[in-house]
Amino acid sequence: MQNKRSIGVTFWAWAIIINFVWGESNHIINFQHRIQEYGAISFVFLILSIAFLICGIFLLKLNEHARKATIYLSFISIIVSIFYLLSPRGDINRYEENSYAKREKTIMEQVKPEYQKEALEKLNNSKLKFERFGPIFIVLLIIGGSLIPVYFFTRPSVKEQFLRNSLLRE
Repeated sequence: MQNKRSIGVTFWAWAIIINFVWGESNHIINFQHRIQEYGAISFVFLILSIAFLICGIFLLKLNEHARKATIYLSFISIIVSIFYLLSPRGDINRYEENSYAKREKTIMEQVKPEYQKEALEKLNNSKLKFERFGPIFIVLLIIGGSLIPVYFFTRPSVKEQFLRNSLLRE
């Protein structure tokens, strides 16, 4: 017989499962392209994602090993993500450069010529701010996003829930 799981455990288990489906389904379909663009790190992210998916399924069953694995995988994903973002292949400014080019083109096409210089200066200032603070913000977002489940699954009340369930199985 299984204990009833808390809303928090249910939420995080489904969040992990949905994150896999949402984040990796497109990458699995276009895996060849992903390998060409990102290299071998794609395999690492795919393996981490599959491991998280398996953990999410077993978290729904209140499996203690899945709880611990989720904590370890969260730390591993932080390390892998930061190394990737800081590597030359993981150009952290790639998205911003594409976005900047599109916004610059829009300004040149839609803004009156007398206001273009001012608009381009504002755009350039925002680009400089992103180059300075963007990587820090993204790294903090990754760390924060990965540490929230770690905090949740290490809380005493959650650990007790998983331990009670494992004792009921024995």
